[in-house]
Amino acid sequence: MIVKPDTLRDQAYKLIRNQIVTRELPLGSHLSVADLSRDLGISNSPIREAISRLENEGLVINHPNSGFHVLTFDDKLVDQLNDTLIVTMSGCYQMCCEDGQEQELAELLQQRLDQQASQYDGELTFEYVQTTINFDKGFVDACHNDMLSNLMESRFYLLALCAFYLYQDEKESYLSNFREHQGILEKVKTGDREEVFKAIQFHLTKKNHYNGKTR
Repeated sequence: MIVKPDTLRDQAYKLIRNQIVTRELPLGSHLSVADLSRDLGISNSPIREAISRLENEGLVINHPNSGFHVLTFDDKLVDQLNDTLIVTMSGCYQMCCEDGQEQELAELLQQRLDQQASQYDGELTFEYVQTTINFDKGFVDACHNDMLSNLMESRFYLLALCAFYLYQDEKESYLSNFREHQGILEKVKTGDREEVFKAIQFHLTKKNHYNGKTR
């Protein structure tokens, strides 16, 4: 299979996205096309296309009077993201049950949990956070529904960035996340469907540590 090289737009998208998730571009910071073009050595047009894609994925906000900015998180956005995950994970779990894919789901979640465990080395990194979201995404992937997978993929970095910024200084939150994933997996393995739904609900509605300040 021939692998096509990234276009300038794709290169710009990945570079800017990386600057956002690594906090080189802090939450709320203004995005200047001219500055990014100069810093990245890429012309304005691919930069604009990359910013447009990041806007579609929720990582960038367009303010009418001041242009593009990296998003900021508040309680409303966090609640919306959690509600979206509850509906998505619960709905996909229901689909897996109806299609007889509970065993496949359990095996996939076990793989994702093992990846989460292996990634954690005592440091709260964005790479580790991605494995936590990847566990949740396992419910979608087990359905083998391309549309659902694409929708989840388009919000993957937004979900991971939200978790990272909310809990980056809360080591216990990451450990709690792992324990809750363990609990969800065990309930999936036992086939207690109502308990799985309850565990998903608890996992994503417990009081978060957001303090109302942009980090």
